Amino acid sequence: MKCFVLALMCVTNVAFAQSGKLSAYDGNNITLSYPSDWRVDESGKYGPKLFLFSPVKEGDAFSENVNLVTEDIKGVGIGIDKYYEVSIENIKKVMTNYKHVSSSKQKDANGEYYTLEYTCDQGQNHINLIQRFWIVNEVAYVLTAVSEQTQVENYRKTYAEIAKTFRIKK
Repeated sequence: MKCFVLALMCVTNVAFAQSGKLSAYDGNNITLSYPSDWRVDESGKYGPKLFLFSPVKEGDAFSENVNLVTEDIKGVGIGIDKYYEVSIENIKKVMTNYKHVSSSKQKDANGEYYTLEYTCDQGQNHINLIQRFWIVNEVAYVLTAVSEQTQVENYRKTYAEIAKTFRIKK
C-alpha cells in the first residue's frame, strides 16, 4: 500500500511538472505563479483578497485552493513572532476539531515567515490547511493552501510551487 501511495504521489508531481503551464498574477501588492487551469477570484466575496481555485474534478464538490488575506497592522507594534502566536490562538478558537500538524519559522525573499499546517472540520468537509505568515511594511500577509484531508498529498507540490513564487512588493 505504501508503494502505491508513493507511486501515486510521484505521478501527480510529474504531471504538474510536465504540464508546466503557469500563469502569472500581479496584484494586491504581490506577485506569484499558479497553474494556468486554476481560476482566479479577486472579488473579495469570500473574504480573502485573492483566491486561486483548482479545477473541480468530476464527482468532487470541493475545490482545492490557495488564498491570500492581508491585514494592515500599522501602529500595532507587533512583529512576526507575536502575530503568529496570536493567529494560532485565534485559529484554535474558531476552527472545529483543530489538530496541529507542523509549524516552523523560515526565511525567504520576503523575509522571515512562519509556516503552519493543521487540519480541522469545515461543515461536512475535513480539510487540511497550510499557511504562511509574513509581515512586510506593517502589513501581515497570510497565504493559505486548503484541500480536503484526503487530497493534501496530491496538491502539496503545487502549493509549494505557488508559495515559492510568492513575492511581496516592498
